[in-house]
Amino acid sequence: MIRIAAFVIATLLSAGSAVAVTSVLDARLAVSEDAVAPAAQPTRRSPRPAPRPRMQTADAYIEGIMRRNLFDKTVIDTWNPAPEDGEDQTSLTDLDVSLLGTVLAEPAALSVAMIRSEEESLMRSYGVGDALMDRTVVDIADGRVTLRRQDGGEEFLEVSDAVSDAPAPSTPARPRAGGANQGVESLGEDRYRVTEAVRSQMNMAGLSAMGRLMPHMPGGEFGGFKVSALRRGRLGDQLGLKNGDVLHAVNGTKLDSADVATQAFDSLRAERDFCLGVTRRGEPVELCYEME
Repeated sequence: MIRIAAFVIATLLSAGSAVAVTSVLDARLAVSEDAVAPAAQPTRRSPRPAPRPRMQTADAYIEGIMRRNLFDKTVIDTWNPAPEDGEDQTSLTDLDVSLLGTVLAEPAALSVAMIRSEEESLMRSYGVGDALMDRTVVDIADGRVTLRRQDGGEEFLEVSDAVSDAPAPSTPARPRAGGANQGVESLGEDRYRVTEAVRSQMNMAGLSAMGRLMPHMPGGEFGGFKVSALRRGRLGDQLGLKNGDVLHAVNGTKLDSADVATQAFDSLRAERDFCLGVTRRGEPVELCYEME
């Protein structure tokens, strides 16, 4: 009996030891797996390098330039970039006209601009609000006229350098005492002989270039043009005009509007002898001229 009991006890002890050893090994294996096997990480791909630009042939570059018309003046002239803040947003007009001169007045609405149509070779006077082809005159300043297009945009005309800076014509014949000869010879009191070149400047634009013309408005009615800013010895002075003169007639035609004045001066092209009627210090004076 004693041997049987000892056998049973030894068997039970062996079984318990085996179970204990198995549990310890399982626990160690679980800890080892957690420590050795890291968590799976997402795979990162390196960025693909950008493709290198393909080289173009010389013909391709030239074709691109020609397609954009970089050397075509008709296309270049239409380029109108947005103006910067404070920059003048008006552009030079593309009308085939020339500004010959301006006559400023107070109020400004009475100012006049002399504009010549190059196509018709005809000069006319324009005031604020007048239509010039498909534009409208909106402002007249010294040597500059602002026009408004039908789309609301604005553009301008300016007196060209050829008009504003042109020297008075001269001729070597018959120098006049007291000043350099400029194509004018005094024949006596208020009578003069002039060359064709001088006569061609006897118009609204030419007189404006000699000095300054201001509309004379006695009683609110147009009464001619007051002359000022003439320089001693220059063409206007040699023609007998004086600062303060009021030019009120051309060859007997009363200058009661800017349009009448323009037409009266235009009529001088066919005349060899003509006279200007002026008022000087309240007294009428007639300046007469004859062609050489």
